[in-house]
Amino acid sequence: MLVTRHTLAHELTALNLLTRAAIVDGGFRVQEQIGRHRVFTVTSGDGARYLVKQATPANDTWKRRTISSEAKCLRFAADDADLRPHVPALIHLNEDRQLLIQEFIDGPNLYRDGIMDPASRQKIAAEIGETLATVHHRMLPMVTDHG
Repeated sequence: MLVTRHTLAHELTALNLLTRAAIVDGGFRVQEQIGRHRVFTVTSGDGARYLVKQATPANDTWKRRTISSEAKCLRFAADDADLRPHVPALIHLNEDRQLLIQEFIDGPNLYRDGIMDPASRQKIAAEIGETLATVHHRMLPMVTDHG
């Protein structure tokens, strides 16, 4: 079953991430995002923020793998003292429904907010690329199919 803006509150209530009072009082906000999956940001009245992703279509093998791989990456980072402060926390994963809920970390968008000139962005992009290459290399055994 696919999550919608309307069913998301019930999903979060079942996981104790949102209270029933918040639903009745309208103490939360859901925004649908654009991405390769169904993606929602949820802000509760107490300030907690979540990013909810679900593979669509749920039977697409490649898209299912991306959700599972992302969860593995978040778990990997949570176990690494150097990475933990820079990566959102994995809150919930339902493998059967391909539903992932993680901490939402808001920050500036270098392009949208015009924070840096193109040369600075290029330098940061190179640094991010090197970091991701290192992480992917270390994680390869975790996400590679062996059968």
